Amino acid sequence: MFPLNFVGFEGHFPGNPIVPGIVQVMAGILTAGEGSPLRLVKVNRAKFVRIIGVGETITVVATNTEKGGRMNAAVGVTVGGETAASFTLVLEPAGGQQ
Repeated sequence: MFPLNFVGFEGHFPGNPIVPGIVQVMAGILTAGEGSPLRLVKVNRAKFVRIIGVGETITVVATNTEKGGRMNAAVGVTVGGETAASFTLVLEPAGGQQ
Protein backbone atom coordinates (compact mmCIF):
# COMPACT_ATOMS: atom_id res chain seq x y z
CA MET A 1 0.00 0.00 0.00
CA PHE A 2 1.20 3.50 -0.76
CA PRO A 3 0.56 5.95 2.10
CA LEU A 4 0.32 9.67 1.46
CA ASN A 5 3.87 10.19 2.80
CA PHE A 6 5.36 7.70 0.26
CA VAL A 7 8.45 9.41 -1.17
CA GLY A 8 7.45 8.44 -4.72
CA PHE A 9 4.54 10.88 -4.56
CA GLU A 10 6.85 13.89 -4.13
CA GLY A 11 6.37 15.94 -7.28
CA HIS A 12 4.25 13.24 -8.92
CA PHE A 13 1.84 15.12 -8.86
CA PRO A 14 1.16 17.83 -6.28
CA GLY A 15 -2.51 17.74 -5.28
CA ASN A 16 -3.09 14.47 -7.18
CA PRO A 17 -0.43 11.94 -6.09
CA ILE A 18 0.02 8.86 -8.30
CA VAL A 19 2.53 6.01 -8.20
CA PRO A 20 5.18 6.71 -10.87
CA GLY A 21 5.76 4.16 -13.62
CA ILE A 22 9.38 3.71 -12.52
CA VAL A 23 8.17 2.54 -9.10
CA GLN A 24 6.03 -0.09 -10.83
CA VAL A 25 9.04 -1.17 -12.93
CA MET A 26 11.19 -1.40 -9.77
CA ALA A 27 8.51 -3.55 -8.14
CA GLY A 28 8.66 -5.79 -11.21
CA ILE A 29 12.45 -6.10 -10.95
CA LEU A 30 12.26 -6.99 -7.26
CA THR A 31 9.50 -9.54 -7.87
CA ALA A 32 11.30 -11.14 -10.83
CA GLY A 33 14.58 -11.35 -8.93
CA GLU A 34 13.09 -12.96 -5.82
CA GLY A 35 15.84 -11.41 -3.71
CA SER A 36 18.68 -11.72 -6.23
CA PRO A 37 20.23 -8.42 -7.36
CA LEU A 38 19.40 -7.75 -11.00
CA ARG A 39 20.29 -5.02 -13.46
CA LEU A 40 17.65 -3.63 -15.79
CA VAL A 41 18.75 -3.86 -19.42
CA LYS A 42 15.53 -2.92 -21.19
CA VAL A 43 11.78 -2.40 -20.78
CA ASN A 44 9.61 -3.76 -23.59
CA ARG A 45 5.93 -3.33 -24.37
CA ALA A 46 5.09 -1.18 -21.36
CA LYS A 47 1.42 -0.33 -20.92
CA PHE A 48 0.26 1.72 -17.95
CA VAL A 49 -3.52 1.57 -18.15
CA ARG A 50 -4.69 2.51 -14.66
CA ILE A 51 -3.54 5.16 -12.22
CA ILE A 52 -2.42 3.86 -8.82
CA GLY A 53 -3.11 6.32 -6.05
CA VAL A 54 -2.79 6.88 -2.32
CA GLY A 55 -3.78 3.94 -0.13
CA GLU A 56 -4.02 1.41 -2.94
CA THR A 57 -2.42 -2.00 -2.65
CA ILE A 58 -0.78 -3.50 -5.70
CA THR A 59 -0.13 -7.10 -6.64
CA VAL A 60 2.91 -7.75 -8.83
CA VAL A 61 3.37 -11.03 -10.69
CA ALA A 62 6.42 -11.87 -12.81
CA THR A 63 6.77 -14.85 -15.13
CA ASN A 64 10.44 -15.42 -15.90
CA THR A 65 12.09 -17.06 -18.88
CA GLU A 66 15.74 -17.15 -19.89
CA LYS A 67 17.10 -16.10 -23.26
CA GLY A 68 20.73 -15.63 -24.18
CA GLY A 69 21.92 -15.54 -20.58
CA ARG A 70 19.42 -12.85 -19.67
CA MET A 71 16.12 -13.06 -17.88
CA ASN A 72 12.93 -11.92 -19.57
CA ALA A 73 10.24 -11.16 -17.01
CA ALA A 74 6.64 -10.66 -18.14
CA VAL A 75 5.24 -8.46 -15.37
CA GLY A 76 1.66 -7.69 -14.47
CA VAL A 77 0.65 -5.07 -11.89
CA THR A 78 -2.91 -5.15 -10.59
CA VAL A 79 -5.03 -3.26 -8.07
CA GLY A 80 -7.97 -5.22 -6.71
CA GLY A 81 -7.77 -7.62 -9.65
CA GLU A 82 -7.84 -4.77 -12.19
CA THR A 83 -4.83 -4.45 -14.51
CA ALA A 84 -2.82 -1.31 -13.82
CA ALA A 85 0.26 -2.08 -15.91
CA SER A 86 1.99 -4.75 -17.94
CA PHE A 87 5.49 -4.85 -19.36
CA THR A 88 8.38 -7.14 -20.13
CA LEU A 89 11.74 -6.57 -18.45
CA VAL A 90 15.07 -7.75 -19.80
CA LEU A 91 17.30 -8.33 -16.77
CA GLU A 92 20.73 -9.72 -16.00
CA PRO A 93 22.67 -10.41 -12.82
CA ALA A 94 23.81 -7.17 -11.18
CA GLY A 95 27.46 -7.97 -12.02
CA GLY A 96 26.65 -8.96 -15.65
CA GLN A 97 28.04 -7.51 -18.85
CA GLN A 98 26.15 -5.12 -21.12
